[in-house]
Amino acid sequence: MGWKRKVHQMAEGLFDIPTEITSEDVRLEWVGKSLLQIENHQGMDWFQPDEVRLHSKTGKLKINGSNLKIESMNRYEIRISGQIESIQYQS
Repeated sequence: MGWKRKVHQMAEGLFDIPTEITSEDVRLEWVGKSLLQIENHQGMDWFQPDEVRLHSKTGKLKINGSNLKIESMNRYEIRISGQIESIQYQS
């Protein structure tokens, strides 16, 4: 176990912080069919208006749809809008 994970576990125990807040796992929030927020991504390697491909710590995400747009993106999260039809995960 790495030192970052040990610090996260200590913080969770000390301050009663939920695991999902300190986790490095990818987290998706899909609102309707028009907005997708992804946290803890590891970067984007493909973008087209009908397909977005992202890396996560444990695999790859493929988002299919139409008129897809990157609303915002930073080191930790990305917001995608458009007509989102499917999300696929490949480990």
